[in-house]
Amino acid sequence: MLAISELHKSWTLLMPYVEAYKTKKQYDEAKKLLRKLMQLRSDEKTQEIKSFGRALAKQIEQYESKSFGISSDASSQEILAYLMKMNGLTQKDLPEIGSQSLVSKILKGERGLTLEHVKSLSKRFNVSVNTWF
Repeated sequence: MLAISELHKSWTLLMPYVEAYKTKKQYDEAKKLLRKLMQLRSDEKTQEIKSFGRALAKQIEQYESKSFGISSDASSQEILAYLMKMNGLTQKDLPEIGSQSLVSKILKGERGLTLEHVKSLSKRFNVSVNTWF
């Protein structure tokens, strides 16, 4: 059984990551931690780590929704269009995806984003990969 002192110590370490983020710094730190968790080998990902990762991703998503005006039910095309608009970008400004023609097809919903696109765009726009799903 978990001793109260162990519970207190563990909660003190985890609490800042699972409570609502109030600052961009907290959000950035949570994204860094989530990236580290995602890079773990599958044999290192215990149920506890997976559960913590899901809680972390949920808090990141809530912060992004509140801070960036991105609805949790927005499509990846809507999110991409929003981020492009907020950053003053055109279809030609996204080499992460490919040609202007491909970007156009993605924005029209004729093509979807690949996992590589999602990773590259998340890094470029400094948002969680969960933003796109």
